[in-house]
Amino acid sequence: MSNDYISKISLKNFKKFKESEFEFNPNLNVIIGENAAGKSSILQAIDIVLNQKGIDDRRFRNEYGMLMNKNAERAFIENPKISTLPKMEMIVYLNLSNDTPNHIFSGIGPDGQMSLFIKFEYSFDENFNTELQSLIAEDNTSLVPYEFYKPSWETAIGSYHYRKNPLKSIVIDTDKADGDSFSSYKNQIYNSLSIKTQSQLATKLKKQLSFYKDDITNLIGDDLHLQADPARILVRDTLEIFSKDSPIPLRQEGSGVENIIKTKIALKSESKLVLLEEPENHLTFDLATQQIQFILDLEKANRQVILTTHNPLIVNRLNLKNVLLLTENRFLSLNSLDSNTAFYFSRLDNLNILQFMLAKKVILVEGPTEYVLMDTMFRVTTGKSLAEEGIHLLSMGGDHAKRFIEVAKKLGNKVLIITDNDGNDNRQESLTSMVNTSENVRVSIPENKEHFTFEATLFYANQEWFESKSWNHRSSKTEWGKHKNLPKELVYLLNNKVDSALEYDKSIEEKNISVPEYLHEDLKWFIK
Repeated sequence: MSNDYISKISLKNFKKFKESEFEFNPNLNVIIGENAAGKSSILQAIDIVLNQKGIDDRRFRNEYGMLMNKNAERAFIENPKISTLPKMEMIVYLNLSNDTPNHIFSGIGPDGQMSLFIKFEYSFDENFNTELQSLIAEDNTSLVPYEFYKPSWETAIGSYHYRKNPLKSIVIDTDKADGDSFSSYKNQIYNSLSIKTQSQLATKLKKQLSFYKDDITNLIGDDLHLQADPARILVRDTLEIFSKDSPIPLRQEGSGVENIIKTKIALKSESKLVLLEEPENHLTFDLATQQIQFILDLEKANRQVILTTHNPLIVNRLNLKNVLLLTENRFLSLNSLDSNTAFYFSRLDNLNILQFMLAKKVILVEGPTEYVLMDTMFRVTTGKSLAEEGIHLLSMGGDHAKRFIEVAKKLGNKVLIITDNDGNDNRQESLTSMVNTSENVRVSIPENKEHFTFEATLFYANQEWFESKSWNHRSSKTEWGKHKNLPKELVYLLNNKVDSALEYDKSIEEKNISVPEYLHEDLKWFIK
């Protein structure tokens, strides 16, 4: 466990967050959520507080009013006076070891508790009180007067400067692979060096420049009075980043390679906090796998990592216990998820667990037949399509019902799991007992153990039709796996699952084939 990390951040009137607080894991944090949920905003807020970063538009980088919550702005515009002026506040709470100087961060926090914190505030500068009053008197307040605002950074005992950043935090924005992004990252790497190392580099540079100064004087002569000024040269301006495996500067690498190298370099830095914006961007599957390993290496190196992602591979591999689902301005942490379940999903790259977690309504099916038929069965049962009801249909890719139940109960999304009893009474009892007390999760499973799989259930519910000339398909055998003495029509269904389903799907739509009664009731549950 990392000893130096962000424990939480408090946001007030920052972008979409009116008033929110987010807690973090000490090591790895995988933030997921729908588009525009605010994932990137949380990383931006941390960077503003710790590194005193401005907004993305460099022309107005200190105009933090562009980040003000729109409802807070509206309150002033509708009722213009000093008391309704919006104020933006962001507080990063720290956990620091005794090895890290922490006295300047320690004190009574805004919540009234003893804590370590850094506070950013963007608020009205009272030096402009007269100008504001004139503006209000003239009824010229269609906008918030941010020209009268000022930003400030404070710790418990006074002002804060980014060079005091105890975590030496680095931001890797893989969505920006341009010169500005490179320069910003290069400066972050430099700032992550200790003050002692930075001083040593500066001293060595100035020493070399003093020789250069003498050479310039000798070459030009005294008449022009031109001399080199070592004070104008900063160490960071002379630096380029190279991969040790390539002579090409990082700024000239391809986007995918650049993203990998940035993460790799972060491992070598002195940063204790790495913020990663969608680390999967521009990466092939092979490179994404490498990126995941670098992220795990960062965690093993006692760094706190906070990343956002839309990639199911990353969510699976980085362990579901590290997932923070951003919804309704809060984090839903999966930290209490059973470790065996989290490990189980980390080994199943083919399961889109991310889509499952983000969907509000999900039908999970075990086999291909159910997947092909489900929309038709749902329309026949409810009169509506899955899309109309906002229901996501996902395949578990096999018998994973127990694992999905455990995750679903943590998330609170509405889930119907359609699975087989495999001819085992204990399986039916075990799964239904897992969801007895859950209002949001339901298991749809036949009670009759002779209905061991979905095809068998559908066949026995419509045996007369399948044995008629309307179907007219049968196997030459009466065995399927361990199951003996089966109707030949059923054996054909079991041996030709997808092709058969595509053929008789229309008969379900025309109601010549009925939906099994247990499934009919479970599907209706979704629209209650």
